[in-house]
Amino acid sequence: MLIAEKLFTTNVDPDLDDRTIKFDPEVMRELAKTDRLISFQMKTLGDDDRSLEAIYNSEILDDSLYEELYQQAAFKLKCKS
Repeated sequence: MLIAEKLFTTNVDPDLDDRTIKFDPEVMRELAKTDRLISFQMKTLGDDDRSLEAIYNSEILDDSLYEELYQQAAFKLKCKS
């Protein structure tokens, strides 16, 4: 696995390799609709992909609750399309 892939991919459960999450700016925008911290950070840092990736790396990765919320937002976004 490339170093960049390790930075942007994490396992929700180390025993379940098929449950990996990856950065997606659209999922971050969807999550910001329901999460006030993410929404505030987007207002402060900006809505561009680079800022969203920084928020993703600092808040979502290695936080089991946020990883679960991120997966729920991804599923919700997938159901919309």
